[in-house]
Amino acid sequence: VLSGCSKPTTRSVSSSASRGASSSHNREWFIFVAKSLPSPLLSSFTAKLQDLLGNAAHSGDIVHVVGTPDHEPLANFTIPEGTMRKRLHDPTVLQQVRRVAEVFSPASAVKTAEDCGQLQLPMVSSSISSLRRTKFPSRVILIGNPIYEDEDQRGWSMAGGHVPTDSSLDSAISPFHNVRDFAPETSISWLTPSSNWGSDRNHRDAVIRFYRLFFQHNAATLCRVTVDTHAAFFSETSQFSDTLIPNETDD
Repeated sequence: VLSGCSKPTTRSVSSSASRGASSSHNREWFIFVAKSLPSPLLSSFTAKLQDLLGNAAHSGDIVHVVGTPDHEPLANFTIPEGTMRKRLHDPTVLQQVRRVAEVFSPASAVKTAEDCGQLQLPMVSSSISSLRRTKFPSRVILIGNPIYEDEDQRGWSMAGGHVPTDSSLDSAISPFHNVRDFAPETSISWLTPSSNWGSDRNHRDAVIRFYRLFFQHNAATLCRVTVDTHAAFFSETSQFSDTLIPNETDD
């Protein structure tokens, strides 16, 4: 909710994998990137994308890049065999890398992490479903601001220390309700523009818990929320070890 409003649907919180051709290792990657990001994160993203395409992904992997908040498909790579140089100089790969670099050029950068654009998280699973081309396990990387805000959903803003209650996942008026389930074996990493997003540490912890519950509720797993670009792209371990149980009642 907006600061000063009171609604029962929210509560306030105090202030390189190796290459390989085996299909058993293949993945379909979905990278959702806010179109407005701080310049250092834009540079880091484009560098890691090239590392993924040229080195870390297995030949045969599919990699989608989607710009948010409008969920515009920007690139669709099928990873060829060969060395990093051969992969990145494949005409189809090279053309699409150039397009992504143009969209996320320094000219589109914002001055501060707080200005970072939105991901429109409730749309992610539907976008994946429309783009998905294989039955490979899905690897999703979200790059953007975790603080949800939508001009059309102002009552659900996470600004000002707010976070949706667990019951909002089953509320008909919630943007986080009636979301399409993710495919089996979908793992998700969230790359944040800074380490101090949100109102304070308690707020960050509560938002992360809500997102973990949201993805769990929709058959996926949030494995990591980090400011480390390399970890977001390539870490194979989860920073969370527990399964969440929704609160039966919310304060």
